[in-house]
Amino acid sequence: MKSGIYKIRNLSNDKCYVGSAANVFKRWRVHKCYLKSNKHRNVHLQRAWNRHGEQNFVFEVIEEVQDKIKLIEREQYYLDALRPEYNICAIAGSCLGIKRSAEVKQKMSEAKKGEKHPFYGKTFSEEHRQKMSESKMGEKHYLFGKHLSEETRQKMSEAQKGERHHCFGKHPSEETKQKMSESKKGEKSSSAKLTWEQINDIREKYKIGDCSQYKLAKEYNVSRSCIQSVVENRSWKE
Repeated sequence: MKSGIYKIRNLSNDKCYVGSAANVFKRWRVHKCYLKSNKHRNVHLQRAWNRHGEQNFVFEVIEEVQDKIKLIEREQYYLDALRPEYNICAIAGSCLGIKRSAEVKQKMSEAKKGEKHPFYGKTFSEEHRQKMSESKMGEKHYLFGKHLSEETRQKMSEAQKGERHHCFGKHPSEETKQKMSESKKGEKSSSAKLTWEQINDIREKYKIGDCSQYKLAKEYNVSRSCIQSVVENRSWKE
């Protein structure tokens, strides 16, 4: 794994795209996956890729950054210094200032549905799911060590209210409501098997990154949704 700043350069005109990642080579694979399937969200880079062809693009690591906290800072340095032509945002780690039409938003939404989704038809083994879960625990989590300001917390809270909520205006069918109800009953039934001592143990193990939700579910013989409810500090009776 190499953390740092990378550049996707067009050999035909020397124009480029600059980005940062905790694992630059993994990020490059993701970029290529979307570019090859013509679904990359950066329209400038996608059009150039379609016009000039894959053979005219090279991936270059321009700086290795050991301290991941400094990734955004170093990315901003190269955005200012190189003025990469294919970057949409001039601010590292932000999409502020980008205004998309209703048509573009609709296309973005459709691109993630059904067969168009990059993971459509793919199934992951239990081992793979376990590795994915562990890759987001403790220090590996992208928010590890970060402290959000009160202003940021307030904005996040406001974003979940009213028309901004992802479920605003949606009305689930009676069948869906029934399934949701049955799901909750199952969670409460599973959680009833746990004592308060076990619940506290689960929260502590998850907090320090000692176990994933998958492992905890197997250890305590309950569903993963039950473990999720416990670690999110929902109240359950013994």
